[in-house]
Amino acid sequence: MSIYSRRYERYEGPLEPESHGPLVICETELKRLYREKWVRRLFLLSWSPVLVLAMRLYVSNVLRPGDDDFQPDDVFLSLFKAEAWFVGIMMAAFGSSMIARDVQNRALTLYFTRPLTSDQYLLGKLSAAVITVMGVTFVPGILLALAQLLMNETSAFTHFLDVTWRIAAASFLVSTMIASLILLLSSLGKSSRYVGIGWLAIFFFLHIAREDYAATKGCVA
Repeated sequence: MSIYSRRYERYEGPLEPESHGPLVICETELKRLYREKWVRRLFLLSWSPVLVLAMRLYVSNVLRPGDDDFQPDDVFLSLFKAEAWFVGIMMAAFGSSMIARDVQNRALTLYFTRPLTSDQYLLGKLSAAVITVMGVTFVPGILLALAQLLMNETSAFTHFLDVTWRIAAASFLVSTMIASLILLLSSLGKSSRYVGIGWLAIFFFLHIAREDYAATKGCVA
């Protein structure tokens, strides 16, 4: 029988350098995420505010220029306030399982029996989470900035470049903080459900605190 003729066979396939460990973890995590149909749907849905705000820009800049009090900077504030909710839902539903799933399935033992350090593992997971969040913040922001450039005749290309790097910097900082927090929560529990609930509790608490602070200072949240 074949079960009695088992023998060790040396792996002859391609090998990745040890320094590519974070890239392998990041690629694997992104493939897992984007195989989920609800992740793809949330991504498409998260770009819908761009269409709404682009129509608002078209009305204020093309159809009725000067009649609308809609300011150019308000469009990006409105965009990121809307995208925050998509980020919160996506991280609660899918980001919460990034480490918790490995802990629950005892996959960490398999990871670390390979030439992979804990720092590389965390860096790979963090990179995947950052890329996911930036897909909901950076990409819509750039699309909206491009729409503003095309619809506003007085907008110079240098202004577009200035807005672009500001969007990139803000998106990267926000994505890094959100990804770090969700990975911290995910590493604390084996159940992604409880991790997601904890994340949503923190998300709503911060939202309420921001609204209260803005109301106290008399500024726009």
